[in-house]
Amino acid sequence: MIGQVTKESTTSSPTLNPKSYALTPRVIVLSLLLALFFGYANPHIDFLFSNTYLGSAHLPPGAIGVLLLLIVCNGLLHWIGPRLKFSRNELLTVFITTLFSCLVPGRGGELFFIPNTVGAFYYATPENKWRDLMLPHLPHWFSPAQSSSGYNSDLVEAFYNGGQAVPWQAWLLPIAMWAILIFSLYTMLGCLAVILRAQWADYE
Repeated sequence: MIGQVTKESTTSSPTLNPKSYALTPRVIVLSLLLALFFGYANPHIDFLFSNTYLGSAHLPPGAIGVLLLLIVCNGLLHWIGPRLKFSRNELLTVFITTLFSCLVPGRGGELFFIPNTVGAFYYATPENKWRDLMLPHLPHWFSPAQSSSGYNSDLVEAFYNGGQAVPWQAWLLPIAMWAILIFSLYTMLGCLAVILRAQWADYE
């Protein structure tokens, strides 16, 4: 019967081989380093070079490249010393975390978040009246293009045309406020995945 849990499955607690652990210190360190790398590299490759997008598509090329590189390195580690090689679960953990590291700052995730906060102000014209329609109804933290003193035209022009240093003071509050919503959405998706996982993976 679907969804029925047997007594055996609830009482048995199989012992795990330490080599089969998926979350080891080296995996955590490697995953964090890869997240920092892709968080920096993806926007540069997408915006500055317009080259191969490492964080696009359902299987990001960046994550696939990391997986293939680890498999090759695993062969070398096995040759140096079998205990040094990554286990299957470790490889899967690095691959799954790299999927998120590639997608979130890439074209499959939040790449357009920053431009969208100022894009409507930059493309506002007297004809479409976007600025007149939006500004009176938006809180000052919604976009760095506006402040308590009004519309910040210098920041918007500099964002698209360059020519001056980034005014971080104007960006910090909007990024912090929007980050609360974005992280809440990711937390909700993670909780939803945990709720649905058991039915799909264990019972079906």
